[in-house]
Amino acid sequence: MKIIVAGDFHIPERASKIPKEILISCEKSDLVVCTGDYTSSKVIEELKKKNENIVAVRGNCDFLNLPEYREIEIKNKRIGVIHSHQFGRNNIPLIKKFAKTKNLDLLIFGHTHRPFLEEEEVKLLNPGTATGAFSGIGEKQEKSFATIEINEEISIKIRKIL
Repeated sequence: MKIIVAGDFHIPERASKIPKEILISCEKSDLVVCTGDYTSSKVIEELKKKNENIVAVRGNCDFLNLPEYREIEIKNKRIGVIHSHQFGRNNIPLIKKFAKTKNLDLLIFGHTHRPFLEEEEVKLLNPGTATGAFSGIGEKQEKSFATIEINEEISIKIRKIL
């Protein structure tokens, strides 16, 4: 199972378009997971043109009819998806506690615009910002997304977009 993970698009307020690397990766994946802050339904519509299988959650800048949290199971692995503004900015201890209380193998989150990967007892993944949009505290970040392969184990890579 191949999964692409992206979030914090902020289109059109802070960025103009989804990078082509992400759109190409969507076509080659079995599933697309989005961590929120699209700010426009057009972002999800464009992603769906490349891959109908999307798991999406609402971010703090979204006014879309999406859930704040989703859980999926793939090959007996429990995966949660949340934007993470509910925990404050980059509160890894609270994010980790939430993942443990949900008995997850992997928690995917966004909000900080910073890529983050921790592979301890519970894997934590933030793909960063797909478009390089500046964060809510004004930090400019590189464009990034993540790829996941699930077989017997979960293999995660964060990808920078040049």
